[in-house]
Amino acid sequence: MSVEALTPEAVFSSSIQLQLVDDSAEERSLVKKLLLASELRIAGDSVLGTEAVAMARELKPDVILVSIEEPVARALKTIEALNVVVPDAPVVAISTMGDRDSMRRAMLAGARDYLARPLEADELEKTVVGVCELERKRSALNEHVVESGHVGEVITVFGAKGGIGRTTIATNLAVALALNYKQRVALVDLDLQLGDVALMLDIVPERTISDLVTVVDRLDPELMRGFLSVHASGLKVLPAPARPEEGEQVQAAHVRKILEVLARSYDYVVVDTPRQLSDNVIATLDMSSLICLVASNQLTSLKSTKLCLGMLKGWRYTTDKLKLIMNQAHNGSSLPMTEAEVAIDYPIFWKVPYDGHLVASSQWGKPFVHAQPGAKISQNIASLAQAVSGARVSGKSFFARIKG
Repeated sequence: MSVEALTPEAVFSSSIQLQLVDDSAEERSLVKKLLLASELRIAGDSVLGTEAVAMARELKPDVILVSIEEPVARALKTIEALNVVVPDAPVVAISTMGDRDSMRRAMLAGARDYLARPLEADELEKTVVGVCELERKRSALNEHVVESGHVGEVITVFGAKGGIGRTTIATNLAVALALNYKQRVALVDLDLQLGDVALMLDIVPERTISDLVTVVDRLDPELMRGFLSVHASGLKVLPAPARPEEGEQVQAAHVRKILEVLARSYDYVVVDTPRQLSDNVIATLDMSSLICLVASNQLTSLKSTKLCLGMLKGWRYTTDKLKLIMNQAHNGSSLPMTEAEVAIDYPIFWKVPYDGHLVASSQWGKPFVHAQPGAKISQNIASLAQAVSGARVSGKSFFARIKG
């Protein structure tokens, strides 16, 4: 075990302390040499297992580099232990195994990123700085208190696979919340390349989320109002960019600011996301008071969702924050709900019934909770809105309110 002096790194005005964990002394030496040209230095290095955990407890590093090679069990157990002992220190896995299964196993164990050997100095430095920056932003966000005193709920609708009805559920949930006259609701389309929220609500927006980038430094609730479109239900909508290339300028820092400002004005901020785990999506998930993870009971969706759940649980998301919404499929490749819950190994919070006709109509600007509130699926989503709204909803039945 060795400890070296660490050169200060100007990231958030603090140094990045690295811990290197690898059973091979030769590989540890190679990584150290690779970092000589960068600002980064290794504060401590060790082998896998209890020595790595003890060092992490003492050093409290900012980032831990862990080597994963066959047999992988010891490395994966080390990562799991490190996440318990130093939960604020993100782990970056490094390995000669570049296949998808190896990457998934590392991520499920708790690794935040995965680099394949042979390592490149620039890529290693960029990855270390990136995960460190994200972790520090997470911490700052958790400590942040909105000065206005009003903090709305951020509800993010996410899914590990496309074509599972994520946007349909997000738009109808937001409309259902807005139809309750005491609820001020905003809906954000964070699918920056292919967002369909405006289409599904029959809105032709004058401004989109990308237009906020140039004014984000002075963004406040008053300025925000000029960028929101209004739906007939009273729902306020921040649409996705009209062209995919415009979405590239929207960064995680912009998303955090936008959601923070919206939460100061609205009781609920519903966010529809793409299925890719980009920096924007991760920032949104961290800011959320509730994550509705949408899945269908089709086999391919169950497989992807189980892997996603393992990763999100590794990020210390509790069952109070992370709720599984099963959107029932209607074809031969789907499992019964009881079997689906066993297969996915996570409690189902809500089951949305199949209604192909109404779901199809919602694709053309007619949210079914607004157009046909008496339909079974509309009642179901209205009840979901009541369930997620919690204490903010008064004693009167939510569904009775929207029918009236």
